[in-house]
Amino acid sequence: MKHLFKKLIVSALQVVAVTGLLGICSAQAQTSGNVTLNVTLTDVLALSVTDATVTLNFATATDYQNGLTVLKNNQLTVTSNKAYDLKVKANTDLTFGAATIPVSNVNVRTTTTGMGTTPTISLSTSDQSVASNATAAIAKAVSLEYSTTGNNQSFATTAGTYSTVLVYSVTAL
Repeated sequence: MKHLFKKLIVSALQVVAVTGLLGICSAQAQTSGNVTLNVTLTDVLALSVTDATVTLNFATATDYQNGLTVLKNNQLTVTSNKAYDLKVKANTDLTFGAATIPVSNVNVRTTTTGMGTTPTISLSTSDQSVASNATAAIAKAVSLEYSTTGNNQSFATTAGTYSTVLVYSVTAL
């Protein structure tokens, strides 16, 4: 009996030992995994015109004496993932039939914040910076103000609608 009792104790200890080992060594299901996320950026530089007409209407003596100012809110939209320059040039001077007025008699500036250096410029048939080192932005609405000075003799000429085409462009820095 003593021998049987010893065998039972040894068997019981073996069962406890095996159960313990199985608990320690039991297979666990994986509960996590890794995924690589890639975000690929391509340089983007885009400009669109949302309001393609600017009219400075000299209708009264006061307009000629004081000059005119016209604000075009959100006239352009720029998207760039880098800092950029915004430039403008006129295709020609202002013309009405054979009559001309130098386009330099009209000034333009941006009134939008976050556009870097923003001087008031006299329009020209050469590219000029309306904004230099503007901050990268997505769908940045750009407002522009067009103006003339008062008592400008260049406007004391034949009545009519004098026109030119302005070309705005953006250049990434």
